[in-house]
Amino acid sequence: MVYDVIIVGAGAAGLMTAIQAAEAGLKVLLLEGQQKVGAKILMSGGTRCNVTNKTVTEKDFNSEQIIYVRNILRSFSNADTIDFFKGLGVELILEPTGKYFPSTN
Repeated sequence: MVYDVIIVGAGAAGLMTAIQAAEAGLKVLLLEGQQKVGAKILMSGGTRCNVTNKTVTEKDFNSEQIIYVRNILRSFSNADTIDFFKGLGVELILEPTGKYFPSTN
């Protein structure tokens, strides 16, 4: 078979890349070494998958190139993340801790 894009790793970044590439009309092959796609994502939030936080700033990241982190957050904010998941039909719940989780936990 011939693919436009081959993505190694079906974690958060791999899944996001695969979704975006497929939505752009590309034929995608997603490879994962684990038995379950997205298994490591479940580690976030104690197996409930913390999707994003109410407030996300560059101060939340450890980077020597903080300007890149700032630019990334400006181009795809936590509000964009919430909208992205809503577009996929995933309802998110904001908990008192300031973390967003899928309503299905």
